[in-house]
Amino acid sequence: MTVVRSAVAAALEDVIDPEVGLNLVELGLIYGIGIVEGCVVVDLGVTTPSCPYSHRLADDAAAAVRGVPGVACVDVSLRLDPAWVPAMLSDRARLLMGWR
Repeated sequence: MTVVRSAVAAALEDVIDPEVGLNLVELGLIYGIGIVEGCVVVDLGVTTPSCPYSHRLADDAAAAVRGVPGVACVDVSLRLDPAWVPAMLSDRARLLMGWR
């Protein structure tokens, strides 16, 4: 079974940042998704290098991706580069947060 990138992205929408209450995709924290022969690599950013939930977010992201049909293995890598900036927010997230 082929792993579909959109299914991986949809699964990551179920992972909520507990400090902000929005999902990783809308926050712009998914820097990349790679798929090779059923193995998925997710590059995950954080809003600040000192994020106390960074490892929890990575664990939750990995668990969500494992539930996607066809996924054989998952590696979530925390990335600090590029540094997250509010411009990475989705339009919906910006609206919900009251940012323009």
